Amino acid sequence: MGDADDSYDFSHLTRFLRSSGTVTTSSWAILLAAGFGGALYSLARWSATGFGPLDPRVMLRAAIPAAAAMCLGGEVVLTSFFLSFLGLRRLGSPSAS
Repeated sequence: MGDADDSYDFSHLTRFLRSSGTVTTSSWAILLAAGFGGALYSLARWSATGFGPLDPRVMLRAAIPAAAAMCLGGEVVLTSFFLSFLGLRRLGSPSAS
């Protein structure tokens, strides 16, 4: 198949990620903030009822998007962290100067 020193060329991907870095940086912050805001809204609504029983149809309309936004924000953070490794050079490679 190939030598152990063969590597994929991710230069087009890393150029795209560097050009859209501000979009990625702001998107995770917006998603996490929206998620925590929805979670705080749900907590405030529950507190207003004295931490008693709630109507699930009403509360899940706020809780599900909040949880999804927090999960997507965390996913963007982890994905951007992983993709940042694609732009790193190996220490032993001749192009790592």
